[in-house]
Amino acid sequence: MTEVLLAAIVGFLITLVIQVYAAAIVLRCMPSLLARFPHSFLGGIGILATAVLILFAASFLQIVIWATLFLFSDNFESFRNAVYHSAVNFSTLGYGDIVMTGYWKLLGPLEAVNGVLMLGLSAAILSSVLQRITDRIVSLKE
Repeated sequence: MTEVLLAAIVGFLITLVIQVYAAAIVLRCMPSLLARFPHSFLGGIGILATAVLILFAASFLQIVIWATLFLFSDNFESFRNAVYHSAVNFSTLGYGDIVMTGYWKLLGPLEAVNGVLMLGLSAAILSSVLQRITDRIVSLKE
């Protein structure tokens, strides 16, 4: 049980660092991107799409981190199955077609909690990006 909780803590910390780093990239790039596309609707879409892609890549990397932790449980024969199971947990989809055994089962719900928090942070970051784009467009029309 201790090794499961230790694995979960490691997973939480690594994914938090990844998420914070992705947020910093998105939010630091905003001023320069807004300056390049000050009043373009398509520019705003491009900026938002860039933010989505960065945050998606960060989420996928977090899924891969959890999948790597799952491999230590000896519940998976392939990395592909571990990534699939991790994606199902992280997104809280919860198919249930693959279930870990023993006390390692606890990692699934812990990853789901982590996924909800990290995806919620991504949604907040995207909301901030959209607000900045909207504010910029409105201020230029005044």
